[in-house]
Amino acid sequence: MSQFKARKINKKIFERPSALPMVEKKDKTGFNEFKISKSNKAPKSIEESSKDFKALPLNKKLLQGQLFKPVVPEEKHSIEQQPFNLKTDERSKTKDKKLNEEETVVFKAREMPTYKFFEPKKAGK
Repeated sequence: MSQFKARKINKKIFERPSALPMVEKKDKTGFNEFKISKSNKAPKSIEESSKDFKALPLNKKLLQGQLFKPVVPEEKHSIEQQPFNLKTDERSKTKDKKLNEEETVVFKAREMPTYKFFEPKKAGK
């Protein structure tokens, strides 16, 4: 069994100039220690922020009238409804007619064509 051997790297590939533009490397970001104090404290608590909230005055006209006006649909002409019927009697009559028509038709098959089978000829050579 043969073992796999990788070829050596051609160093000339790395020596020639690349067609891609050079990218500048960015400096590493520094670490700053964070200290909690009253100046960089979280936003105001719910109780403190509720004092600043001001609601708009209620529009009293909304409470005076009817809130929702029902929409009454226009009267539609009623259509006379008839009971559902599968019309099985009518379908069975048409089925009987089709069967009677099929009995009158006489089936005639075509004759089988005659085929000549391949007969190999002997070569005179």
